[in-house]
Amino acid sequence: MPDLLTHVLVVYAVMTALTWRLGRLHSRLIPVAMAGTVIPDLAKIELLVPPRVIETVLGIPFSWRPIHRIGGAIVLVGLFALLFDRGDRWSVAVVALFGALSQFPLDGFIRRANGLSPPYLYPVTWWQPPAGDLYLSSDLWPVIPALLLAGAVWCRDRRGSEAG
Repeated sequence: MPDLLTHVLVVYAVMTALTWRLGRLHSRLIPVAMAGTVIPDLAKIELLVPPRVIETVLGIPFSWRPIHRIGGAIVLVGLFALLFDRGDRWSVAVVALFGALSQFPLDGFIRRANGLSPPYLYPVTWWQPPAGDLYLSSDLWPVIPALLLAGAVWCRDRRGSEAG
């Protein structure tokens, strides 16, 4: 859970800062990008609905893991964008994809037992990049710098909106 909160806070900070520089990027899309960061972690539904349950129902092999890969994230972002009005779908898809894809570099710093990150580029390749071995996904300390960054950006954004 701290890992997910860190992802959401970092994307909030980056997207908010981008709205200052990119006039076409509206601040109402920030929550969409933040929701996009959650998309790859939907693979954790495996804890509630084990793959064997789906295999029994469908009668075919099944895995939730592709959701936590770039290909799976792209598919889910496309489905997510369909929930919005036709005129907003493209911008929703772009910022949600930014949020979803931002998770993979941050996850690259997670300490792994085998020293390798998962094959995030699946289905293009099974290559596993080296893990950054900086923190565990259950560590609380990465939330602190993310919270400080998001807090600083929030304060700067509020100060800027009061002046303008």
